[in-house]
Amino acid sequence: AGKEIVVGWQQSDRLYSLAAYSIHNDQVLELMRTEYTAYQVCDLDQDGTDELVILHTGTGEGTNRAELYDYREGVMEVVSSAPMSRSVTGLAENGVRTGLLRGGEPAVFVDASYSSAGYAPGEELGAFASSAYSGDGQITDIFAWKDGALQNITLDPVTGESDDTIRWYT
Repeated sequence: AGKEIVVGWQQSDRLYSLAAYSIHNDQVLELMRTEYTAYQVCDLDQDGTDELVILHTGTGEGTNRAELYDYREGVMEVVSSAPMSRSVTGLAENGVRTGLLRGGEPAVFVDASYSSAGYAPGEELGAFASSAYSGDGQITDIFAWKDGALQNITLDPVTGESDDTIRWYT
């Protein structure tokens, strides 16, 4: 039987790299390599084999996301991706954890720093644009495996945020 090892290292102040290797019969094979902000090893799809959930945060549009890497047919590859809340500005310290949803399904809980300054003007966002809600806080995105894909189960598709989990600094 072989083993796999996941190695993460810091390349610079804000750049981290992660690689997964397979070790079998004293042979080492690199399975994948990517940049990351944080990651978790867990069995989200409940198939008995752990997957890698890689979290990416950045400043560009669509850069806040989670990717699920799975080992299939000898290759470790991205099989699904889901957006994080769009106004995430960075992850909280020790803010990425695995746990169970109410129904017992595994999930990845991601606590992040949040800034409402990322909102674009629009009627559906009017309540959030008011001075009562402006500023910084924390937000939690929850990722689970549903309908054959990684999904952010707390994300509101209209606002692009996990609105129900925002906590404002006061």
